[in-house]
Amino acid sequence: MTSICISPYTSGSCPLSSITDANACFNNDIQDCAEFVAIKLGALSVGVELHSSNIYNNVQQAYLEFSNYVNYYSIKANLSSILGQSTGSLSGYENKFIHPNLELYKRISAGTEIEAGIQGNYTTHSASFTLTQGTQQYDLQAVVSTSSRIHVLDVWWSAPWGAQRYYPANDYTTSVMLFGAGSSFTSDTAYYLLPVWQDVSRVQAYKFSFKFRRSQYSYDLNNNIIRIYPSPSSGDNGCLIWFTYRTLPDPINPDFGFTDSTVNGVANLSNAPYGLISWCSINQISKQWIRRFAVALSTIDLGNVRSKYSSVPIPGAEVTLNGPQLVEQGNVQIENLRQELKEELEDTLPKNMAIRDAELLDAMTNIYKKVPIPVFRF
Repeated sequence: MTSICISPYTSGSCPLSSITDANACFNNDIQDCAEFVAIKLGALSVGVELHSSNIYNNVQQAYLEFSNYVNYYSIKANLSSILGQSTGSLSGYENKFIHPNLELYKRISAGTEIEAGIQGNYTTHSASFTLTQGTQQYDLQAVVSTSSRIHVLDVWWSAPWGAQRYYPANDYTTSVMLFGAGSSFTSDTAYYLLPVWQDVSRVQAYKFSFKFRRSQYSYDLNNNIIRIYPSPSSGDNGCLIWFTYRTLPDPINPDFGFTDSTVNGVANLSNAPYGLISWCSINQISKQWIRRFAVALSTIDLGNVRSKYSSVPIPGAEVTLNGPQLVEQGNVQIENLRQELKEELEDTLPKNMAIRDAELLDAMTNIYKKVPIPVFRF
């Protein structure tokens, strides 16, 4: 049944009806919401000072405002788990209880893994330069010939093997032969039963011994200019010095060797796929907030209308209108309602719910501590 002060709602009568008219539940309830607002304002004001379309517009704006705040706090709680997901039509995640993940932190750690010498999301390259007699300084940036600045990771000398090591029969260091390609052992060769981690440690020590200690050189690296100590002699002329390096890749197009579609996925609040929350899935608590917000918006509209005239003459007197007071009252109501909703949504963030649950558990534990221990009879 339609009130005499509110015209029936028709599709397309609101500025953003293309958004809300697709929601059948909203179209069914907007008439009742408008009646609620009209009653709160005083039915005589509607139709005389305010048009029905003003009321419908305010109900629609209140609905959009509520959906905006709920989606914002939902994204705030879940953004780390949906980054990189397909944006699609920028809807579909609203009012969903998603499964959290650690993809954000895996992605961050992948960018730092290479600094620890383990696999990361940067490609490691290698290059070499030739020692020249009497030349100590070499520009590694020029050796690579790339426009991107390189970050040198490691430097080593890879000269040909120039000596053969012999292990006497009475020397326990023959155990080192276990790591080489020895074809035979003497009868005095010592064998040890070692844990795997110690085997790995010995292999690494053996490898680095030949990698560094066999070289008589040292170096200093500054701004990708390497200085060799001592100055290369005639016997070292033509020897190769190897180094590994990486370049700073484009963070949008990293050198993975494949196209990463997640780069074009959800990046921030602006393209998280949260659409308008369906009116059908909003409970009565939420709908009441929307009605109250629509009343506050309509109060401001009514105050603006009455503010056009400070007073209205009537026979034998004049009536002073309360336009400015209504505008102020409506603004205060809007601010209070927004603050109320923000606080309620802030309380529902996972971190705050976990704190409350922990406090509840502590309180329950204290209660159980005071429960008498039953006496067992034999």
